[in-house]
Amino acid sequence: MTRMRALALSSFFVVAVLPAAGSAPRQVPLTRASLLLAVDRLMADRWYPPPSNTTSASEFSTTQVGLDRAIVRAALASESPDLRALAIRSLGRFEDPEQVPQIAEYLDERNLDVQIAAIEALAQALHTSKGEAVLPAVELIRNRIAAAGPVMDPGAGTDTPAGSRAAALAEALGRLKYDAGKATEIENWLWANVPAANVDNIIFVWLTTRLAWDRGYAFTDRTRTMLRKYADPTGTPATVPGRAGAARSPVPMALALEALARTATEADIPMIARALELRCRLATKCVDEAATRVRYAAVNMVNPRWEGARPILEAGLRDEAYQIRLATIRKIASAIPDRPDCRPLVEAFEDRQEIVALEALRLVDPRCDDAEDIARRLAGIAAGLPPRDEPDWHRPARAFESLARFDPAAAGEMLTGAARVNRRWQVRAAAARVALVLRDEASLVMLAGDAEPNVRTEAIAGLQRLNSASLSAVAIQALGSDDHQLIRAAAGALVRPDDPAAAIAALMGTLERLTRAGKDTSRDPRLAILNRLKALAKPDATGHSPVGPELGRLQLRLEDFDPNVAAAAADVIEAATGTRPAVNPTRRPPEQPTAAELETLPTEMVVRMANGDGFLLELLVDDAPLAVARFVTRAREGYYDGLTFHRIVPLFVVQGGSPGANEYMGDARYMRDEIGLARHARGAVGISTRGRDTGDAQWFIDLWPVPRLNYDYTIFARVLDTRDGQRGRYGIRDSMDAVDAMLEGATIVSVR
Repeated sequence: MTRMRALALSSFFVVAVLPAAGSAPRQVPLTRASLLLAVDRLMADRWYPPPSNTTSASEFSTTQVGLDRAIVRAALASESPDLRALAIRSLGRFEDPEQVPQIAEYLDERNLDVQIAAIEALAQALHTSKGEAVLPAVELIRNRIAAAGPVMDPGAGTDTPAGSRAAALAEALGRLKYDAGKATEIENWLWANVPAANVDNIIFVWLTTRLAWDRGYAFTDRTRTMLRKYADPTGTPATVPGRAGAARSPVPMALALEALARTATEADIPMIARALELRCRLATKCVDEAATRVRYAAVNMVNPRWEGARPILEAGLRDEAYQIRLATIRKIASAIPDRPDCRPLVEAFEDRQEIVALEALRLVDPRCDDAEDIARRLAGIAAGLPPRDEPDWHRPARAFESLARFDPAAAGEMLTGAARVNRRWQVRAAAARVALVLRDEASLVMLAGDAEPNVRTEAIAGLQRLNSASLSAVAIQALGSDDHQLIRAAAGALVRPDDPAAAIAALMGTLERLTRAGKDTSRDPRLAILNRLKALAKPDATGHSPVGPELGRLQLRLEDFDPNVAAAAADVIEAATGTRPAVNPTRRPPEQPTAAELETLPTEMVVRMANGDGFLLELLVDDAPLAVARFVTRAREGYYDGLTFHRIVPLFVVQGGSPGANEYMGDARYMRDEIGLARHARGAVGISTRGRDTGDAQWFIDLWPVPRLNYDYTIFARVLDTRDGQRGRYGIRDSMDAVDAMLEGATIVSVR
C-alpha cells in the first residue's frame, strides 16, 4: 500500500497531457475497452516506485502511465454515464485514500448508476484503512443517508449489489472499518435520524454488512428486537409466499437469523423451530435455495448443549437439503466433550450425499461413546481403499485418516500399502498425514521422495513437525523441483540446516532458476527463499555473513521484475551487511487482451466433467471483463482440459484450474483484481488470489453465500442455476447440482 500511495494517483487530475517538444498533442482514444486497458496498466504499475521527481510534465505526459491517466481523466469528464461510472469504480479499485475527495464529487450526480458507482468506490478506496482514517467518509455518508430514498430490498449489500442509493449508502457505511464504540454511536444515530419508514431496512443493511467482517460486534437491544422481527416467519411456518413483506422474505430472514446466532438462547427455540419448517410453495417467488439458507441459519443458532436442542437437531438430521444435515452434524460434533453420543455421526457415514459422509468421518472423535465400535467401522471402510487409480477412494481415505486417531496400530498396518502401492496421489498424501499422527518418520522420509510434489509437500510438513534429523537433506533435495508449493515448503523447512553453506547454495540456485523462467507466479517461492536467506544471513562473531559470497548475485535481484522480490533481496543484503541498498525493479507490461477481444467476449461457457456431468457459467462481461477475457483465452487454448478441482471445502468453496493441483501453481502471469458489483452468493465464480493482483487463472465457486469474501476477490461468472436440475440446451444440468457433488480431484474434461 505504501508504494501505491507513492504513485500519487491524484495527479490524474493535475498532470496535463502535453505534447513532446516539436510534436502535435497526443490524441487519447476514449472507449470502454481503452479505459479498461488503461486502468489495468495503471493497476499493474502502481506496485513500482513512482517516476523520478526530475521528470518534466511534458516528458511524463508522453509515457504510457501519463497517457493512461489522461484516458481516465477523459472518462471522468465524459458525457456518457456508463464511462463515468466505470472510471469512478476504477478509482476505488486502487484502494488509495487520497482518491476519496475526487470520488466524493460524484456522490450527488443525477445519474443513479454514477451515484452508486461513487458510493461503492468510496468504500473500496478505504478498504484497507481503519479508525480515524475512515471517519471523514463516515460523515460524507451520514450527511446523505437520512435523506436517501427507500431500500428496495433489505437483503441488498450482502448477497446482491445494492439496489438503491439508500442501500448502497448503508452498505458502504457498514464496510468502513471503525471501532465498536463508533459503530454503536452510528447505530444510535441511524435510529434517531433515518425516517421511520426506512430506518429498519437501513440498519439491517448496515449491520449485516458490518457483521460480515466484524462478527463480534454487539448491537443494541433495539436492533436485536428489529432482527427478531425479520427472523420470525410470523406464525405461518410451513410456507412463505414470496416477498409480501420484509419479515417474510427468506434472504433477509436468513441474514437476521445469522446475526442473532451469536446471542441466541433457549428462549429462541420456538422461533428456530418455525424457521426449520420453512419450505417454498410452487408458483411463488420464494426460492428453495433461500428457504434452505433460513433453515441452515436456524440450525447454526442452536447450542447443542441446550436441553431443548435435541428436537431441533433431529429435524436437521432429517432435512432433505444436504447443507442442513452437514451443519447439524458439525453442531453435534462441537458438543462431543460434553455430550459424547456420536451415533448421528456414525449414521452419517452412509449419507446419500458423499460430502456429508466425508465430513462425518472427519468429525468423529476418540472421546465418543462406543469408540471401539467406531474404530471397527472406520477400519472396515478404510479396508476398501483401492490400490490403483480408481475413482471410489474418498470415503476409505478419510476413514483411514480418522482411524489413525482411534486405533494407531490398525492404521499402521494399512500405512505401507497406502504409502507405497496406491497410485492415487491423494491417498499417498493422506498416508503422509497418517504417518505424522503415528510419528512414523521412516514413512515420511520415504514419501518425501514421492514422484508427486503434493505428496512430498505433505511429507516435508510432517518431518518438520517431528523435528526430524532428515529434514535438511530432504528439503535441499526438494528445492530441485519445479513445483512452486513444494519449493516454498522446502525453503520454509530449512530453519536449521545441517550444512548452511550447502543450503544457501541450493537456495540461490533455485532462486536463479525460477527467475530465469520469468513467471509472475514464482513470487511466493522466491520470497520464501529470500526470507530463508535473510534468516541465515546474520554475520558471525568475526563480522562475516554466510551469504556474503552470494551478495553479487543477490544485487542483481534489486532490479527484479517483481518489486516484492526486489525489496526482499534488499532485506537479505541489509541483514548481511547492515546497509540497505536502493531497489530499482524493472517494469514489465501486464498481459492484456486486445480491445477487439474485450468487445467480443462470450457470455456463457460450458464446463464438462470426467464423470459425465457439467455445468454452465454465465460470464459477467460487464463486471470483470479482463478476468473473463483471460479465462476465455485459456479455455480456448485447452489450458483447463484435464485439470482438477483440488480444493473442496464443504459449505464454502470448490477451487480448481491449477496445473499442479495446489494453491501455488497457476498461469505464468498475474491478473489485476476487478472488484465489482457482484457479491459472493451461492454459485458465484471468483479468481483465486494470494493478496491483491495475484490472480493466476485458478478459480473457485462459492458453495454457499460467503459475505466475508465480498470486496476482496474478483467475481467473473456465476453458475447458471434454474433450480430444476433438468438437462439444458448443452446437455448438462442447468443447476448447482454438479458443483455440489464435486469431490477432491474432480476432473475437468473441457471448458468451451
